[in-house]
Amino acid sequence: MRVLVIGGTGVFGSRLVAGLRQSAGLDVLVAGRGAGNDVVLDRNAPDLARRIAAEKPDIVIDAAGPFQDYGAAPYAVAEAAIAARAHYLDLSDDADFTVGIAALDPAARAAGVAAISGVSTVPAISSAAVVVLSEGLDDIHLIDSFIVPGNRAPRGLSVMRAILAQAGQPMTEWRAGRPRRTRGWGDLRRVHLPGLGRRWVSAIGAPDLALFPAAYRARSVRFGAGLELTLLHLGLWAMSLPVRWGLLRSLAYLARPMRRLAALFEPFGSDRGGMRVRVVGKGRMDRSGGTGRWWPRPATGRISPPCRAA
Repeated sequence: MRVLVIGGTGVFGSRLVAGLRQSAGLDVLVAGRGAGNDVVLDRNAPDLARRIAAEKPDIVIDAAGPFQDYGAAPYAVAEAAIAARAHYLDLSDDADFTVGIAALDPAARAAGVAAISGVSTVPAISSAAVVVLSEGLDDIHLIDSFIVPGNRAPRGLSVMRAILAQAGQPMTEWRAGRPRRTRGWGDLRRVHLPGLGRRWVSAIGAPDLALFPAAYRARSVRFGAGLELTLLHLGLWAMSLPVRWGLLRSLAYLARPMRRLAALFEPFGSDRGGMRVRVVGKGRMDRSGGTGRWWPRPATGRISPPCRAA
């Protein structure tokens, strides 16, 4: 089986490639614009579909990003994979991009392949946790998730752009059955994870916010992210204020200098991060038929031991 990984030299992609190459029976090709890749490929090239088809992949994985910056043809890679009759997966954590993949469902079915977006920490791992935690709950009141990477975790340029592009921008959460407007990197709160201590978390856009209200009939869905060092987290929150006030369109242009600045703080903090998914709802007290009363049951799940941020 041949797997073509676009962006396979990045922070996420390189780890994915390393894992895939440990599996017997897989021919893994790394594709990208640089000459050091197995396949030189530019996702913006007009002959993208032909170039992908020429490699005869069984699976195409887009690990490049940032997916919110894919422009006028955001699904060019996915469409090219489907045309080549290859399964498509990506590591998108952008809500609009991940939800929008549904438009390709008819073409994927006709080609006999799967087109799956969001095969990443969110919504893949978070939704798997929700499935387990919501077992026995018939009325889900809240799904509340956050991720807090360690300060020494590798920082890819695409990740930096994605975070900065959201800072201060309007976003929508689902609260009490209704959409609620908030701002990226706003809604500051302090959280605690065993083994990690207390950290700051802010609201940030994730596919969970768009997918979970319907998928799990959840009345409220929240998602947040946090930086380990208070100085960096609150600093980014302060930087988002000019965007909120309409003085700047976006902070994405600061990705490179901010990455260099963050590197200066790399010796501080730790490489330990974590994720929490909390589901609160109601379920039957006694499923044997002994009672019909309802009872509230909060359920909390953690990835334990604390995972290294990826």
